[in-house]
Amino acid sequence: MRIYQKSLALLSLAFALSSCNFLAEGIKGSFSNSFGGSIVVMVDPYIEGATMCYDINLNNFCDPDEPESSPSDSKGKTQFAINLPNNARLIQKEKGSSNGKPFLGNLKTDYDPDFVYVTPITTMIANGANEATLLSNLNTAAETSFTSIEDFKINPMAAVEENDPSKLVVLKASMAISTLLAADPDRTSITGDITEKYSNINHGIGANVPNETQLKAAVVVQEYISLNSGSVSGLNVAALVTTINSTPIKQIILTNATTPVTIGTPPPSLVKISDNSPLVIASPTIFVGGIKAGDQVQLYSDKTCTTPIGSPQTSSGDSIEMSTPSNLAANNEIRIYAKILNPTGSTACSSSFARFTIDNTAPLLD
Repeated sequence: MRIYQKSLALLSLAFALSSCNFLAEGIKGSFSNSFGGSIVVMVDPYIEGATMCYDINLNNFCDPDEPESSPSDSKGKTQFAINLPNNARLIQKEKGSSNGKPFLGNLKTDYDPDFVYVTPITTMIANGANEATLLSNLNTAAETSFTSIEDFKINPMAAVEENDPSKLVVLKASMAISTLLAADPDRTSITGDITEKYSNINHGIGANVPNETQLKAAVVVQEYISLNSGSVSGLNVAALVTTINSTPIKQIILTNATTPVTIGTPPPSLVKISDNSPLVIASPTIFVGGIKAGDQVQLYSDKTCTTPIGSPQTSSGDSIEMSTPSNLAANNEIRIYAKILNPTGSTACSSSFARFTIDNTAPLLD
């Protein structure tokens, strides 16, 4: 959700089941430090190519003279050239990516060598959240009885890395807080909001170590929340899990009660008059590109794609040519847009359009 995305930036589907070769055994997650500098791990979930800086003057900005870590690897590990003091304020500088998509969040932490994971939960604490209140809110939402906020500062991916269902609560809590930070990166309280967010994430993942379907559901729930400014109106998570059981994540499309929302699948990238269309004709042929074989393509006469033209057609490749009806209005500029239809909804309307005017004015004769 960012899923936590942010791009709700966005959550990785990798959630690799193979163990990570640098993760330590205990819940504290300490690392051997053969390179001399302090190590932290950026997890929302694992963020690659990101850096953090040591915000020495606490201005919430990475100044040019402040130490910056190396780019994080595929498991989020990043290292400083110096040994950081306890409680050093670390803030994200370079965003990096998660699951190949730009990471949109802004992680923070107050460095603790015993808890090296930088997560949405550590970000809330660095923002100034009251730890006792935060713990109470999370216990209420997750129906747990943890006695210390440190119980939530382990690696959110530990449940998957260690195949341990008892640690799923941390993954779910981290994802839920991520959706709140997507709307307000400097948020300091989750009171009144975390229970609903946790509940939706919980439905997506379930009670066992998540399989691919459950991870997809959790990713989409978080993305849905992020794209809808925190709203989950119209979201049926139970139906979602069934729908996506055999659907690649990039093809998952959800529809809000009022507004179509696209997850991963872009609208057609090019709509124009076909190069093969005759110039003197009342119903030009429209070329629609940037699609894939099997897509149901529909033409529309408006930029919100609410007024269809003709019937949808199925593409056999990455483009399709579609005829327009012969009764289009004459002597007015006409713009034709397109979108991809799907059994569970539709993509957004294309921003590209074909523009033409059908001129039926009789020529003047001298």
